[in-house]
Parts: sequence; structure tokens; C-alpha cells
Amino acid sequence: MTQSMKRPVKGLRWWIVGMICLVTIINYIDRQTLSVLGPTIREEFGMSNVSYARVVTIFLLGYTISQAVSGKILDRIGVRRGFMLFVGIWTVASMLHATARNVIQLGLFRFILGIGEAGNWPGAAKAVAEWFPVRERAFGMSIFNGGATI
Repeated sequence: MTQSMKRPVKGLRWWIVGMICLVTIINYIDRQTLSVLGPTIREEFGMSNVSYARVVTIFLLGYTISQAVSGKILDRIGVRRGFMLFVGIWTVASMLHATARNVIQLGLFRFILGIGEAGNWPGAAKAVAEWFPVRERAFGMSIFNGGATI
């Protein structure tokens, strides 16, 4: 191994937190899409207010269930693999939305999206804790969490 291969990337933790911020932006865009497109989706699927509310709520059910275990999963398999797992789950779920042919499928895909998205915050917090010294952690947290408000 050469010396240049051993040298750490300068400022790597800032690149990591920047990428986590971008992932968080995508997380919140995915989360809000159903609300923004609500009238169009309700018309497309012939949904009543009640069935639309159920689809919205099923996302929260998946999110709540996964929130209870996502931190444990991240601790067990590590932040790199765990974050990739959760981002992968919500990416697949997002793509599956385009194939939904009925309210049941849409609800199922929203549930899976909730399962994946729940890993974002614990994964991001763990990554910042691992990559940033104590004196810079609050700033690192504020950068990634800023993605939720953009």
C-alpha cells in the first residue's frame, strides 16, 4: 500500500455530513409527495377522504414500527451498512409507488417507505457521532438536520 493510499481524505467528515444532508432532503421530499399530490392521487385511485387518510396513516405505522428497531439495527451492523440498508429500502419503496395499481398497493408501498425512512435520523446521528469530535457534533447535527427543512 502506498503512502497516498493511507492518507485520509482531508475534510472527509464534512463531505459525509453534506451527503447525509442531501439524503435527508430526499427523505423529506419522499415523505411529502403524497400530501402535495393528494388531489391527483385521490382522483387517480378513486379514493375517498377516509381511504386517503388510511394510506397516509399507514406510512406513519411503518415509520413507528421501524423507529423502534432502526437504532438497534444500526448499532448491530454499523452505520455504513445500516444507512445503506434503510436508504435502499426507501428507494425501492419510492420506485414501487409508480407501479401501484390500487389503494392496497399504494398503502403497502407507503408502509415500506415508512420502514426505510425511519432509519434516516438514527443513522445520521450515529454517523455524526462517529465522524465528528464532541466540540463539532452539534454543528454536524445541524447541517444534516437542516435537510429536513429545505
